[in-house]
Amino acid sequence: MTARSARLDKRLTALVVSARRAIPMELPGRHRPATRRNRMIDKELLEILACPKCKTEVRLDEAAQCIVCLSATCGLRYPIRDGIPVMLIDEAEKPAAA
Repeated sequence: MTARSARLDKRLTALVVSARRAIPMELPGRHRPATRRNRMIDKELLEILACPKCKTEVRLDEAAQCIVCLSATCGLRYPIRDGIPVMLIDEAEKPAAA
């Protein structure tokens, strides 16, 4: 493992641990408050995320509640569900035809 990948692994682990602390345990039949569903994606997480298809940088589209690939050839839009980006190619929406 390279030093860079070790640092990224450490940062991702810290983000996952902090996310688990932020989400309260749920009881059956109860839903999270709307504020939890609409919370912002952490800036540190956005900095290390990349498009799984083309490995290009991504940005947050708050209005559409999705993560958008910045590649002109790819441009996939990944949904955010319950404050968690779903970075799966099969779940992504293709960009609208220009």
